[in-house]
Amino acid sequence: MATKAVRETNPGPQTTTDFAGSALMQQDLKQLDRTIHVLVADNSPFHTELLSEALRGDPDFQVASSNLSAASLAAAVRNHTVDVFVLSSFADGEAQRGLEILQELRQTAPQARAVMLLNSCKPDSILEAFRAGAKGVFHIQERTEVLCHCIHRVHEGEAWVSRE
Repeated sequence: MATKAVRETNPGPQTTTDFAGSALMQQDLKQLDRTIHVLVADNSPFHTELLSEALRGDPDFQVASSNLSAASLAAAVRNHTVDVFVLSSFADGEAQRGLEILQELRQTAPQARAVMLLNSCKPDSILEAFRAGAKGVFHIQERTEVLCHCIHRVHEGEAWVSRE
């Protein structure tokens, strides 16, 4: 008599059981659903690492980091799943170079959302960030906890602008 693998799935975020009787715990399923893959590229390797370490404090984030250049970020996108980019607008010694890099990344990873780190929250800078494809604009003087909240909101499809 041949046995057939049977898979039962209860509606909603409940336990899934297969024929062998193994089950994923409900909180494991929720955790899998909540993981946000974040790629950080600030204006210097030192700042990138500091920011990456701070973001790793959020249990929902899986954080990777990269140099802030189009080539480095394109390579990182090939090697990592990216849900949200966190990029500095200041790159290569230019105030708006990060915006150009973001536009290039939108071609490479159109499904990923972006939070742009700005030194200034002048209306023109904010508009340029959104035009470049950012879904969130964050003033670098704000607390890391606020940035974590920003990343969560942007990942959920909302737009975000710092209070500054």
